[in-house]
Amino acid sequence: MVTLVETRHRLTADDAESMDVGTLAMLGMLRRDVRRSSAAPLIYGRRGVYAVVVPDAMDVQAYAVDSAVHLLLMLSRVGRVPDFKVIGVDNGGWTSEFDSRRGSGALRALQRLQTRFRRIIFVGKLDDFSNLHVDVRAMMDGDVTMSERPHIEHLRGAMISVFGAVVTSADVVEAYRGDVELWSACMAQRTYLRDALTRMIAVLDAREHEAAREILKTATAAVPTVDLSETPTLDEMHGLGEAGEWARQLIEDLAAYGRGELPWSEIDRGALLSGPPGSGKTTFARSLAKSAGVRLIATSVTNWMSPAKGDGSFGPCVREMKRSFSDAAKSAPCVLFIDEIDAIGTRGETDKNSRWMHDFCNALLECVDGFEQRVGVVVVGATNYPDDVDPALRRSGRLDRHIRIPLPDAEARVAIMRWYLRGVADDLDLSPLVNRTNGLSGADLEKACRGARRRARRDGNRAVTIDDIAAELPAVRPVSAAASRIYAVHEAGHAVVAQLLGGAEIVDVSIVRELLVDVEAQPGGGLSRADYQPGNLSREQLIDEITVLLGGIAAEEVVLGRRYTGSGGHPQSDLARATSIAAGLHGTHGLGRQLTLVGLLSDDAQLMLRHPDVRRAVEETLQGCLARARNLVTEHRDAIDDIAERLVEHGRVSGSEIAEIVDRQLRLRLITH
Repeated sequence: MVTLVETRHRLTADDAESMDVGTLAMLGMLRRDVRRSSAAPLIYGRRGVYAVVVPDAMDVQAYAVDSAVHLLLMLSRVGRVPDFKVIGVDNGGWTSEFDSRRGSGALRALQRLQTRFRRIIFVGKLDDFSNLHVDVRAMMDGDVTMSERPHIEHLRGAMISVFGAVVTSADVVEAYRGDVELWSACMAQRTYLRDALTRMIAVLDAREHEAAREILKTATAAVPTVDLSETPTLDEMHGLGEAGEWARQLIEDLAAYGRGELPWSEIDRGALLSGPPGSGKTTFARSLAKSAGVRLIATSVTNWMSPAKGDGSFGPCVREMKRSFSDAAKSAPCVLFIDEIDAIGTRGETDKNSRWMHDFCNALLECVDGFEQRVGVVVVGATNYPDDVDPALRRSGRLDRHIRIPLPDAEARVAIMRWYLRGVADDLDLSPLVNRTNGLSGADLEKACRGARRRARRDGNRAVTIDDIAAELPAVRPVSAAASRIYAVHEAGHAVVAQLLGGAEIVDVSIVRELLVDVEAQPGGGLSRADYQPGNLSREQLIDEITVLLGGIAAEEVVLGRRYTGSGGHPQSDLARATSIAAGLHGTHGLGRQLTLVGLLSDDAQLMLRHPDVRRAVEETLQGCLARARNLVTEHRDAIDDIAERLVEHGRVSGSEIAEIVDRQLRLRLITH
């Protein structure tokens, strides 16, 4: 017999999330049975006394009827914290007030309970109710006889609630065999569906349930995942910046969850990757999955919409989308990678396809929302155009982490080539190729290294040489003397302003000698500083950083008498970075004239600039910082000229040389003044 605790039970919706598959399936069955019985008023909030009759054939203890009854009442229409009391059979009989063998007083005991509880439920098998005091039986307002076992759809619904996926209906029918106890034991909360099915197979092996075991084995191997054997780990990737930091923290959190030290609700379950084409967004997702030791399910919006998947109508496309999410849940723990997520568009568009895209975007939001409580799946979207992603997809609880992956810097480009040339050019000095690869993406470098390996392989399977790699790189053209002078003055302006304002130590400043043919928006040089991490900074520090970024423009104006286009035009340009910092200063950090929060750090600066007050404040800040940089450049014109001449001659000036040049001019100014 089952022992049911007598209690005044107050539940919250969180209790439902802690139930296992068997108990939730039991709840679905009980709700259906109650609605079809004379006890239906109890789930609609009506006061009364009710009986729940458990079939003789049911293993009551295994089905956790007490939990199911409590959940049923919790989810009824009388709020989320209803008052009720469940009374069950204890050691073969009812409690003393209600057992027919205990004498009179049962009616008075029941009336006392009715003053304290809205609903009173007696649970037991049919024979048990014959032992219930006659007065109590006469007071019953309704009764329900539970089915012997949950319907298969109740079990499917419970699996979806816990895991977000389910084996097909026919498979469950075959493997189910009425054994809810088996499902409850093997599918405990805080586990993955694949692991639960593996445990179930072991139990069925012992029971010699051949057919059920084979069906479940097929279910565990049904979802194809991406082969990650040739993918670099995060430690082998370079130039990731904030993306690497986020990925390593996520891996630690997933490991903590696996050890039972961290609830799933504390883990980032979604992120949006953005960056130029070929910057490594797909490789990053693969590396994340490999480093975390989880599977990768890769898809794209184009794949969902592919005519090969159907006739291109709405229904087949949504089915493909939902299949991807279902496959991910079956493969948990895993990363679900969705490429080209901006192809869905935004729901504010008004072209001829807007209604279709609006509904398709809503379907994706529904899928992502459903994954908030589903264990083991991290959803990662990728785009080249983050501004084209519907804002609803980026709100909290969805793809709420915006991770930017930039084009690789010089150090990262060397490391990428080193990875793709491993085993054939391990000791090769790649530094002569640094300028030749300026502006190339990781995909471009992979292509060049693949071509270099092919050249060496076809030429007697020899080692790869610098010439092999250079031959596969895009064509270059030398920088003219006039352009070198512009680049040198521009970079000297950055260097001098940065040295005067302090902050991160300068490593060096350099200009390029060659530019790629037919590649736009290539940097002409750069200022490298040690461990510059824009973290918890003051307003003054942000203003200094903007001034450094505008030092190149100031030097062009003061020394050359005009500005050039190299300071803007692309996301990593001086103007873009300065504008982003200024927008954050006024729109996010509350460091301007107003405290109003217009945007978040994850928002693109252009979104905040749509606010007129922020736009005016940003322009004032940029103009003020440019004037400040112009004054510094004018006062230290000799240092600018000296560094610029060295850059034209040598292509690079070290941080120590810059410090010496600026300090020497400062000493001369003190002497002459």
